[in-house]
Amino acid sequence: MNAVLELGTRLIQPEEEWKDKCVAFQELRQLISNFWKRHNTPTMAPEATKDAVGLFTPQNVQALTQPFRVTVADLRSTVVKEACTTLSLLTTKLGPVRCKMLVRDVFPTLLEARGGSNKVDAAAVHNCIKAIVATTPSQFVLAPVLQVLDTSKNRDVRESCIHYTFLALEGWKTAVLERFKIPLQPTIAASLSDASAKGREKARDCYWTYISIWPDEVNRMNQLLPDGVKKHLKWPRKVAGLETSHQPPKRRHLATITNTVSWKSAAKNLLPGDDKVVTNRYLGKLTERLGMLLTREALPGSGKQVWTRTVPLPGKHGKDFSIASIQPSRIPSTPISSSTPWSNAPSKIPTPQPLPRTRTTPEAKSTAILEDKCAQFQRENAFLAKKLKIQAQDLQRLYDQIQMMSEGRQLNEVRHKDATTAIMTAHDVDRVPQHDMQCKLAKQIASRDDKLEDLRGHDSPLPSCIPLPNQDQNTTQKSKLFLMMEKLQAAKATLETRNAEAGEEMTALRSEKSVLEDHVSAQSAQLEKLQTQQNAAAVALAEEKDGRVAQLEGELSLLTEQLQAATAKAEATNAEAGEEMTALRSEKSVLEDLVSAQSAQLEELQTQQNAAAVALAEEKHLLANDLSASRRRHLGLVALGDEKGSRRSDGSADEDHTTDRSGGINFTTDDGKAKPAAPIRAFSLARTRDRFEIEDEERRINEANLLKRRLRRQNHKRKA
Repeated sequence: MNAVLELGTRLIQPEEEWKDKCVAFQELRQLISNFWKRHNTPTMAPEATKDAVGLFTPQNVQALTQPFRVTVADLRSTVVKEACTTLSLLTTKLGPVRCKMLVRDVFPTLLEARGGSNKVDAAAVHNCIKAIVATTPSQFVLAPVLQVLDTSKNRDVRESCIHYTFLALEGWKTAVLERFKIPLQPTIAASLSDASAKGREKARDCYWTYISIWPDEVNRMNQLLPDGVKKHLKWPRKVAGLETSHQPPKRRHLATITNTVSWKSAAKNLLPGDDKVVTNRYLGKLTERLGMLLTREALPGSGKQVWTRTVPLPGKHGKDFSIASIQPSRIPSTPISSSTPWSNAPSKIPTPQPLPRTRTTPEAKSTAILEDKCAQFQRENAFLAKKLKIQAQDLQRLYDQIQMMSEGRQLNEVRHKDATTAIMTAHDVDRVPQHDMQCKLAKQIASRDDKLEDLRGHDSPLPSCIPLPNQDQNTTQKSKLFLMMEKLQAAKATLETRNAEAGEEMTALRSEKSVLEDHVSAQSAQLEKLQTQQNAAAVALAEEKDGRVAQLEGELSLLTEQLQAATAKAEATNAEAGEEMTALRSEKSVLEDLVSAQSAQLEELQTQQNAAAVALAEEKHLLANDLSASRRRHLGLVALGDEKGSRRSDGSADEDHTTDRSGGINFTTDDGKAKPAAPIRAFSLARTRDRFEIEDEERRINEANLLKRRLRRQNHKRKA
């Protein structure tokens, strides 16, 4: 069983086993530290690194969700502190990729524990949340923080959530914060009016950081702020580092960041200037290696001279670099004895050693760069697909909202129709009895009036048999008539009152109907606008996706062609290099044979030189003896000339005879015959002849060395 899973099982024990839980947390931290050391140490064995990677997989880390939930909410402060310390170390060392799901499930529990009354636990949880916010930029972290900040009434929790929001704004990338650009505005605006002074101060930091990230949202942000809050925000921007005349530029989108290379930055990497820089760096390193190798091959203490020559590199880059070569003195300045063993002497001519062929050539580097760019394009394509999926979900959510608004509109219309029908029905029901009563009263009044007129306007005498109505009956009839008139007036007043009330109700209903119609028309316009925006966004998104996909396909095909061309070029270069290496090996063997022959010839010449030097020394000794004898004879002749002073003419002749400046000296023997002396320049002529031979031999050796250096330079050029 995995060690991480075993420790997770130990952490779910009952509360009585809290000591074992603390020990398990310590062991888990030790495992995390060992994993981090193995993962970041390149000298570790591959098997140990593989085992360490398999220990903390995302699945194993997610399996620790329930243990951390239980221990973070434990009643013992020791367990809570151990859990928070371990969780902080886990997110810091393992990174957001392995801990993303664990943070998603445990973070709400941490926010709940932050509002506890135990200050020790609250401080530990606060430090743990700060570590998670700093190391795990994710929507699963900031979304719960904003929700708790909007709903919580705990002062400490609100201050902490504002601080977490500031940490996210300050440390996260803009690509992660982009989806929270709109939700952050009302949250920051509400935090600026918080009851806590510490929370308001931290909210101001959030405000300045927000407008530094999105300068275009300043006006919209200020519309949400009251005038009193704006006054507090008018302090000098130098305090926040945001002067109006020197606003920092807007953060770039994820597609244009250099930690995630986009297609634009990848296209910039394909420019010849960057490739030239890479090639120049490679050639510089190669030149340094050549100089070091040539310096190592030189013989110390032989009168060597280091010289530098600029050799142009053929190719499109045209970079010049210097090759340091060594020109030692090949002939010693003094004669070497023939007894010196030449087999033990070091070689005067360095053997050319070909540089090891490495795979770090410009073609291999360009191939690796192209492969990296292809991988980057694939990752960017996956990111775009994910972004399109998120936008499709947003569009689906907008469509659902539009459907809900349409259903609400239909429901309002139905309610309005039902209310109007009920009011009209009630009004009709009230009008029918009123109309009948009015008709009856009118008929009764008409009949009473007719009777009165008949009684008043009857002029003929009444028969004696018909009794006349008396005064009491008339009075009774009049009282009844007045009573009926009063009832009629009351009924008319009641009817008018009801009519007025019905008219007011109708007016109110008509106004309500007009308001509802306006609201429905506004909703219809908004619905149409949303549908239009949705369609436009969908069309633009589809067009952008198609264009982006086409562009990526084109760039991918171009990169594939370049990769193929680079591969073919590298293969051709390798083949040419192999052929050149074969030719250079053959030339090397020929040059070695030539050098061996020249070495043998040099030994023979040096032997001859030694013999000539010995003969020259003997001849010099003989000439010295002859010169001393001639000097003695000259002294005798001078003495003889002094004795024969009288013979000046003969003395002058003898002096001319003995002193010959044109090439030799004649001496007179005892028998009177002239003996020619040896020529004075014989020694100098022999020495000049030997010097010419030595100079010819040095010239031949220098020509051979020059040829070797040329071949070596050609070999280096071909390899480069």
